[in-house]
Amino acid sequence: MDIQTWFNSVPKFTKCYLISVFFITFTFTYKMINPEYLILDFDLSIFKFQLWRLFTNFCFVGKFSFNFLMFILMMYLGC
Repeated sequence: MDIQTWFNSVPKFTKCYLISVFFITFTFTYKMINPEYLILDFDLSIFKFQLWRLFTNFCFVGKFSFNFLMFILMMYLGC
């Protein structure tokens, strides 16, 4: 099984979530974004309409590490 066949066999929600987790982790690890933007702050989310904070905090699992790999593996196997 090649990687394209495997990637196409993953459900759409899981695929989108894994891509967003990888993207957020990549940008955080290589300091392309400030970690303050990933924090869920209800005052900023509700009163300043920064609604992306409601979603990005669920996509952040830390830097690239063994824990990150285990998270990705459990997300894939859990679908």
